[in-house]
Amino acid sequence: MAGDFYGRTPLHLAVLSDQENYGYRVARLLLQGKADINVTDIQQRTPLVYACLLNRSKLVILFLQTKSIDWNIIDHEGYSILHHAASSSYTSILADIIHEMKSIGLSIDCKTELNYTPLILAIKFFRFDNAIYLLDHTDVSPFVIDDDAA
Repeated sequence: MAGDFYGRTPLHLAVLSDQENYGYRVARLLLQGKADINVTDIQQRTPLVYACLLNRSKLVILFLQTKSIDWNIIDHEGYSILHHAASSSYTSILADIIHEMKSIGLSIDCKTELNYTPLILAIKFFRFDNAIYLLDHTDVSPFVIDDDAA
């Protein structure tokens, strides 16, 4: 599917809309038309990643309902969908992502090249509610050390 200068498809652009309800309706129609939920832009980000980054909880749920998410896609920063969800402002987004990942048996304690786990990113971005959720509802290790030379 053709994209804009940044490789963003209509599905990406629906997520990026300033009006979430409009973006949701457009995204739903695009998915009904078999739009690729796993398509990436030049930053290797999928529409679901942008939905997490922009706190678009309705879109996150819509995308998860497709049951077609490629959980192995890593963006240009080495972050997975779960890493972006952990740094989201909405704990409900993180909870929805974790619920879906657990339901298909995926590990929650994944690391980036710098050893950033979802827990480390939640704390690094001051998303303490997300950090508490991770500790209370998953088996993430609180003992992992990142590779930042701070």
